[in-house]
Amino acid sequence: MLRRAWKPILGTTVLVGAPTYIYYRYNSKPNRETFDISIKATGPDGKRHVVTQAIPLLTKDEVDARIREHAAAQSVLRHGGIVWKSQTARLASNDPIEDANANLLIERDASDAAPPGDYLFFAVMDGHGGPHTSRVLSDVLIPTVAMELASRINDPNASLSDAGLIAKAKSLVWRPSSAPYDADPANVARAIEAAFNKLDAQIVSAPLEILANSVNPEDLKKRLIPDLSQHPLGQSSIHAAMSGKQPKARRPHAGLAH
Repeated sequence: MLRRAWKPILGTTVLVGAPTYIYYRYNSKPNRETFDISIKATGPDGKRHVVTQAIPLLTKDEVDARIREHAAAQSVLRHGGIVWKSQTARLASNDPIEDANANLLIERDASDAAPPGDYLFFAVMDGHGGPHTSRVLSDVLIPTVAMELASRINDPNASLSDAGLIAKAKSLVWRPSSAPYDADPANVARAIEAAFNKLDAQIVSAPLEILANSVNPEDLKKRLIPDLSQHPLGQSSIHAAMSGKQPKARRPHAGLAH
């Protein structure tokens, strides 16, 4: 009789135990694999100490999702059926991200004797100590370079002014080339370098000049610093001053910086 009593209990154990095992076998999450790294952290005493922190390993799908999170693709159909394509992606190591990028498509001036075409500008700004400078540069660096290049293209003597002493001497003997200014990569490189130097001088020198011009002699005696929070250059962005004949800028995608 005792043997017969165990049979229902054994059957119940098999019926209940097997589904339970299957459920936990396929629904329980496996332990996440980790690796250790040494980092500096502030302790209770306020001092920086080296501590070991366990970092969980991401799965392949998680890594792919992180890479694609801020990915963007742009495609622009231009004259003659030409299609310009660009893809960008960013992965921040801190928040907010300190780096920035920008790109811009500028159509060649319609009055230019050269065949129609486009200027494509791409820039990546490596930020340090915060995102502020890289964000400003993402707005003004490409327009500054474009305007410097445009001013040199419109100046017939631009090639001669960029040339060295030997090149200037040769220009007196040989007829200068009729090729467009921007057809020579060396000319474009010089225009980019000049634009970089001018913008760098503006960013570095402008605050000092503004501060010097805003100091009141009486406040200076009292060692008081003027309040420049409402000054135009005290805002979060800098706008490049542009004048004269400019190339036409097109923004084929809403995400393009200008």
